Amino acid sequence: MKVLVSVSSMVRIALWLMLIAVVFGAVLAGG
Repeated sequence: MKVLVSVSSMVRIALWLMLIAVVFGAVLAGG
């Protein structure tokens, strides 16, 4: 159970990081 929660939280953090990277890249490309 603990492993499942840890994996899901890691996936969530990875998704947030990808989203931030995409937004940051768009801002850099636009600016």
